[in-house]
Amino acid sequence: MTTKLITSKQKSQIVRFVEAGAANAAWEALESFKQLTSKDAQSLLTKGGNFQGHIRPYIIEAIGKFSTNKHPSAIQLEKYFQEVFELKVDLSYTQFPEKFGFATFMAVPPTLDEDQIMKALTIKFGVNPYMYMAAEKINREAEQKRPEGLYVFAHVGGDEPDAQHLGKSYDDAIASGMLFLNTKEYLLVSGFHRWLKGHFMDKKGWTRTSSLWSDGFLVRGRWFEALRSLYLSDGYRGYCRPEDGPRELFLG
Repeated sequence: MTTKLITSKQKSQIVRFVEAGAANAAWEALESFKQLTSKDAQSLLTKGGNFQGHIRPYIIEAIGKFSTNKHPSAIQLEKYFQEVFELKVDLSYTQFPEKFGFATFMAVPPTLDEDQIMKALTIKFGVNPYMYMAAEKINREAEQKRPEGLYVFAHVGGDEPDAQHLGKSYDDAIASGMLFLNTKEYLLVSGFHRWLKGHFMDKKGWTRTSSLWSDGFLVRGRWFEALRSLYLSDGYRGYCRPEDGPRELFLG
């Protein structure tokens, strides 16, 4: 059997993936350096060629080690599902959508529902769940459409709801055509945030999900540290509290 070499189209696609990944990494780095001055930034820009030369060997090494059938973030997500949910998830050949500013990924296995996710988070992290039995109370017909079976999405991944969308109500987000986290996706993302960073999201504001309860109220989520409670509460669809907002996702 003859092995077919990489095509020019595949090379172009890989270059775009590297560009997107490098842009996300640079964006996160610059956000983390709160004291970076304009003078520092100008020095980097002036010596841009030298900087590119410095990082080029690392990129070459990374591509050389890259598994041809698995995204670099897949291994971490597979470990998350194994350790927290005791679930084997194989993300080989699974599409990971890339978009500038959307640096965090999450996989959504069809075998898990909201109650199973909450139960696993309760056991793993000592959570006091509020609104435990959520799966049967969510209006499935009103939820945004998602791919069938296992899928992966990208999102911003911040500690609090997306800064760009703070104060935006459920009605606002729906009217604009935005795709944003539903309840199941929110619980998976929140658990991953705790597993990866050591703390849950949304200590200040509520995440407005794209899910509705069967009575028509909005499903919203938040973490209360003092009570060690992960809340799934109800809210008004048109409410615009400035600390709250949706978490946008990208499916590709």
